[in-house]
Amino acid sequence: RVLRQSHAVFVLTCGAGATLGFRDWTEVGNAGMQGAFGTEADFLSLRASERLLWYEVEWSGAVSGNTMYHYTWGDGPRYEYSLEHIGSPSLYHEKLNSRQFGGTFTYIQRLRDEPIAW
Repeated sequence: RVLRQSHAVFVLTCGAGATLGFRDWTEVGNAGMQGAFGTEADFLSLRASERLLWYEVEWSGAVSGNTMYHYTWGDGPRYEYSLEHIGSPSLYHEKLNSRQFGGTFTYIQRLRDEPIAW
């Protein structure tokens, strides 16, 4: 599950299994999914046996080039002269213009306790 807390900060819930990511019986009822679990007691039993982890993450659209272009292969070509296409299986795909165009995480923090909302 993903809960957006602000423009770029999210809470990620990982590890939901038999309860299909539902937090409690109220959420099950609101989604009309009671039939998937039988009774509330059955759902709570499944929920008690799960191990969930929560992470707070901040996403950034910022990207940059790789700094490995400062290095050379002996007397061979410099990195910036041997670019591979993005997704290349080549061992040497980390080139100057090989960028992660979708952005990246600014930080990832595992939360110690269950957050109020997820």
